Amino acid sequence: MVIFDRVVSADPSFRKYWLLHTLEEPRVESTSATVDCTQHDSSGRLTLDVLLPAAQNADLTTVGGPGKEFWVFSQNYANDVDPQRLERSSMEPGAWRIELSPRSAAAEDLFLNVIQVTDRQSPSRWPVQRLDAGERVGCIIEGPETTWAVLMRKDSERSAEPVEFTVPGQGTVRMLVTDLTAGTWNVHRQGSAEGIKLGVTKDSGQRGLTVPPARGL
Repeated sequence: MVIFDRVVSADPSFRKYWLLHTLEEPRVESTSATVDCTQHDSSGRLTLDVLLPAAQNADLTTVGGPGKEFWVFSQNYANDVDPQRLERSSMEPGAWRIELSPRSAAAEDLFLNVIQVTDRQSPSRWPVQRLDAGERVGCIIEGPETTWAVLMRKDSERSAEPVEFTVPGQGTVRMLVTDLTAGTWNVHRQGSAEGIKLGVTKDSGQRGLTVPPARGL
């Protein structure tokens, strides 16, 4: 799951927070976090990779635990749940959360996060890196057989400007480019005159494309 948020505040001094609520305690390391799900014999694992704010400007931390399950600005807002409902898993109140916030004050901040869900017994987390392409930003997710590339405009406005980016590797690439104006787009590999034409509708403003390894695109 790729999540992109653009937040603009009236006052640059207003601190912005991106939150991810969890049932169990997250483990944070640099700009990544991992949450295991062990309740009711579950075996899932969630992994978060923070791509924006950039590492030097990202404050990634956890809040929660006994007495701070619903902690907001120095106060805990109790949300007591019937123990029997917890026992039969018909209700799942969060006890922790991950907080992501920029270290530097700014009127506009971009949050770009990638979430992967796996089994913790045999995890298959894929490497993730940020993809920068002028006025667009996104991510590259490198799977064992397929590389995924996602690009979005930083200002969330649709544009007819050309989009150029580089994807590493030699395998199959699945691309998604958003915030495109409606019409026909020419897609080709850099340095090659050959390519294909793809239509973008007004409703979607985006286009996906799969490029096999042997394709001359």
